[in-house]
Amino acid sequence: MQDDDPIIPEAGYRQLVASVTSGEGRMCGIEGRRPDAENRYNVRAAYGDVPILIGHCAVFHRELLAHVFECESHFLKAFGWLPRIYGDDIFLSYCALNLYGRMNLAIKTRVDRLPDPHALSRHPNHLASRTKAMRCCQQLFWYPLNASPLGVQLLGRQFG
Repeated sequence: MQDDDPIIPEAGYRQLVASVTSGEGRMCGIEGRRPDAENRYNVRAAYGDVPILIGHCAVFHRELLAHVFECESHFLKAFGWLPRIYGDDIFLSYCALNLYGRMNLAIKTRVDRLPDPHALSRHPNHLASRTKAMRCCQQLFWYPLNASPLGVQLLGRQFG
Protein backbone atom coordinates (compact mmCIF):
# COMPACT_ATOMS: atom_id res chain seq x y z
CA MET A 1 0.00 0.00 0.00
CA GLN A 2 1.19 3.52 -0.64
CA ASP A 3 -0.04 7.00 0.17
CA ASP A 4 -0.34 9.55 -2.63
CA ASP A 5 2.47 11.95 -1.66
CA PRO A 6 5.69 9.91 -1.16
CA ILE A 7 7.84 9.05 -4.15
CA ILE A 8 9.99 6.01 -3.44
CA PRO A 9 12.77 4.88 -5.79
CA GLU A 10 12.64 1.37 -7.22
CA ALA A 11 15.51 0.28 -4.96
CA GLY A 12 13.40 1.14 -1.91
CA TYR A 13 10.51 -1.00 -3.14
CA ARG A 14 12.85 -3.86 -3.90
CA GLN A 15 14.19 -3.69 -0.35
CA LEU A 16 10.68 -3.74 1.13
CA VAL A 17 9.53 -6.65 -1.03
CA ALA A 18 12.71 -8.61 -0.28
CA SER A 19 12.12 -8.15 3.45
CA VAL A 20 8.53 -9.37 3.26
CA THR A 21 9.30 -12.34 1.01
CA SER A 22 12.30 -13.46 3.11
CA GLY A 23 10.06 -15.73 5.15
CA GLU A 24 10.36 -13.71 8.37
CA GLY A 25 6.60 -13.18 8.51
CA ARG A 26 6.10 -9.51 9.22
CA MET A 27 4.97 -6.25 7.66
CA CYS A 28 7.61 -3.85 6.35
CA GLY A 29 7.40 -0.13 5.64
CA ILE A 30 9.44 3.00 5.10
CA GLU A 31 8.86 4.72 8.44
CA GLY A 32 7.79 3.58 11.87
CA ARG A 33 6.76 4.91 15.25
CA ARG A 34 7.33 3.89 18.85
CA PRO A 35 5.16 5.17 21.73
CA ASP A 36 6.78 7.78 23.97
CA ALA A 37 7.61 7.25 27.67
CA GLU A 38 4.00 8.07 28.66
CA ASN A 39 2.61 5.64 26.05
CA ARG A 40 1.43 8.44 23.77
CA TYR A 41 1.70 8.39 20.00
CA ASN A 42 5.14 9.70 19.08
CA VAL A 43 5.66 11.62 15.82
CA ARG A 44 9.41 10.95 15.69
CA ALA A 45 10.47 8.58 12.94
CA ALA A 46 11.75 5.20 14.08
CA TYR A 47 13.49 2.47 12.09
CA GLY A 48 14.21 -1.19 12.65
CA ASP A 49 11.76 -3.16 14.80
CA VAL A 50 8.71 -0.98 15.48
CA PRO A 51 5.15 -1.60 16.62
CA ILE A 52 3.68 0.98 14.22
CA LEU A 53 4.34 1.52 10.53
CA ILE A 54 2.89 4.78 9.30
CA GLY A 55 0.79 4.66 6.17
CA HIS A 56 3.19 6.27 3.71
CA CYS A 57 4.18 2.92 2.24
CA ALA A 58 4.06 -0.65 3.56
CA VAL A 59 4.36 -4.11 2.06
CA PHE A 60 2.73 -7.21 3.51
CA HIS A 61 1.39 -10.64 2.58
CA ARG A 62 -2.25 -10.74 1.55
CA GLU A 63 -3.03 -13.05 4.47
CA LEU A 64 -2.87 -9.96 6.65
CA LEU A 65 -5.95 -8.46 4.97
CA ALA A 66 -8.18 -11.36 6.01
CA HIS A 67 -6.92 -10.98 9.56
CA VAL A 68 -7.62 -7.22 9.50
CA PHE A 69 -11.25 -7.85 8.56
CA GLU A 70 -11.58 -10.38 11.37
CA CYS A 71 -10.02 -8.00 13.88
CA GLU A 72 -12.23 -5.07 12.83
CA SER A 73 -15.33 -6.75 14.23
CA HIS A 74 -13.56 -7.42 17.53
CA PHE A 75 -12.31 -3.82 17.72
CA LEU A 76 -15.78 -2.45 16.98
CA LYS A 77 -17.36 -4.72 19.60
CA ALA A 78 -14.79 -3.71 22.22
CA PHE A 79 -14.70 0.06 21.60
CA GLY A 80 -17.74 0.99 19.51
CA TRP A 81 -15.74 2.70 16.75
CA LEU A 82 -13.10 1.92 14.11
CA PRO A 83 -9.88 3.86 13.44
CA ARG A 84 -10.66 4.77 9.84
CA ILE A 85 -8.99 8.17 9.34
CA TYR A 86 -6.66 8.83 12.26
CA GLY A 87 -5.29 5.40 12.92
CA ASP A 88 -6.02 2.96 10.12
CA ASP A 89 -2.27 2.44 9.73
CA ILE A 90 -1.94 1.94 13.49
CA PHE A 91 -4.71 -0.67 13.42
CA LEU A 92 -3.09 -2.43 10.46
CA SER A 93 0.25 -2.45 12.29
CA TYR A 94 -1.19 -4.01 15.44
CA CYS A 95 -3.11 -6.58 13.36
CA ALA A 96 0.25 -7.53 11.81
CA LEU A 97 1.82 -7.77 15.27
CA ASN A 98 -0.98 -10.09 16.32
CA LEU A 99 -0.82 -12.22 13.18
CA TYR A 100 2.94 -12.60 12.97
CA GLY A 101 3.86 -12.39 16.65
CA ARG A 102 6.79 -10.05 16.02
CA MET A 103 7.53 -6.39 15.48
CA ASN A 104 7.03 -4.72 12.13
CA LEU A 105 10.13 -3.59 10.25
CA ALA A 106 10.73 0.03 9.22
CA ILE A 107 13.44 0.29 6.56
CA LYS A 108 15.13 3.61 6.02
CA THR A 109 15.20 4.44 2.32
CA ARG A 110 15.23 7.57 0.24
CA VAL A 111 11.79 9.17 -0.07
CA ASP A 112 10.84 12.30 -1.97
CA ARG A 113 7.54 13.92 -1.06
CA LEU A 114 5.04 15.88 -3.07
CA PRO A 115 3.57 18.95 -1.36
CA ASP A 116 0.64 18.00 0.87
CA PRO A 117 -0.95 21.14 2.35
CA HIS A 118 -4.01 19.19 3.58
CA ALA A 119 -2.13 16.41 5.37
CA LEU A 120 -4.03 14.76 8.22
CA SER A 121 -1.02 15.38 10.46
CA ARG A 122 -1.88 19.10 10.39
CA HIS A 123 -5.28 18.49 12.02
CA PRO A 124 -5.44 19.87 15.58
CA ASN A 125 -6.63 16.54 17.07
CA HIS A 126 -4.06 14.46 15.21
CA LEU A 127 -1.94 13.36 18.20
CA ALA A 128 -4.87 12.76 20.52
CA SER A 129 -6.72 10.72 17.89
CA ARG A 130 -3.68 8.62 17.06
CA THR A 131 -2.89 8.07 20.74
CA LYS A 132 -6.47 6.86 21.30
CA ALA A 133 -6.24 4.45 18.35
CA MET A 134 -2.86 3.15 19.52
CA ARG A 135 -4.03 2.57 23.11
CA CYS A 136 -7.19 0.79 21.96
CA CYS A 137 -5.08 -1.48 19.75
CA GLN A 138 -2.75 -2.20 22.65
CA GLN A 139 -5.71 -3.03 24.87
CA LEU A 140 -7.23 -5.34 22.26
CA PHE A 141 -4.06 -7.14 21.20
CA TRP A 142 -1.60 -6.96 24.11
CA TYR A 143 -3.09 -9.28 26.64
CA PRO A 144 -1.97 -12.48 28.33
CA LEU A 145 -2.96 -15.64 26.53
CA ASN A 146 -6.67 -16.41 27.06
CA ALA A 147 -7.24 -13.12 28.90
CA SER A 148 -8.65 -10.99 26.08
CA PRO A 149 -11.00 -8.21 27.10
CA LEU A 150 -13.48 -9.81 24.67
CA GLY A 151 -13.05 -13.33 26.00
CA VAL A 152 -11.78 -14.41 22.57
CA GLN A 153 -8.42 -15.31 21.22
CA LEU A 154 -7.95 -13.68 17.83
CA LEU A 155 -5.21 -16.10 16.80
CA GLY A 156 -3.10 -18.77 18.36
CA ARG A 157 -0.19 -16.33 18.48
CA GLN A 158 -0.30 -13.49 20.97
CA PHE A 159 1.97 -10.47 21.04
CA GLY A 160 3.19 -8.78 24.20
